Amino acid sequence: STAELVVRKAGKPVMVTPASFKEIESLALAYDGSPPAHNALKLAVELSGLARWPLTVVMIASDQDLAARLSEELDGFLEEAEIDHTTVVLQGREDVEILRFVQEGAVELLVMGAYGHNRLRELFLGSTTSSVIRKSEIPVLLTR
Repeated sequence: STAELVVRKAGKPVMVTPASFKEIESLALAYDGSPPAHNALKLAVELSGLARWPLTVVMIASDQDLAARLSEELDGFLEEAEIDHTTVVLQGREDVEILRFVQEGAVELLVMGAYGHNRLRELFLGSTTSSVIRKSEIPVLLTR
């Protein structure tokens, strides 16, 4: 898609927005511990701090040990940054669970790392990023 090409080539964060506008009062971060997700974490912390928006970190993990370790790392990082935050751990397919969370209406902006896997893997398994930006009802801020 055009959005995918722009994100892959831009070298800067890219925001994909729906047609309708809704004022942003809080944001969510989709986090899986990958390098693109860590870049998104830094961007979300900066936005949250500047705008004073509360941050909800959404992790999709079937491995509870991994989720606990990532939550512990995040809590330390976010408390040091003095960010008002909550962490939510969900189980299931990443794109489905992220979209379900967004549709609940708790946040008005989603920040996520983009295209963390190679194109061959995405061809066979699909891309979480592509699915989310196609179906999200709120703006999605993507970073690599």
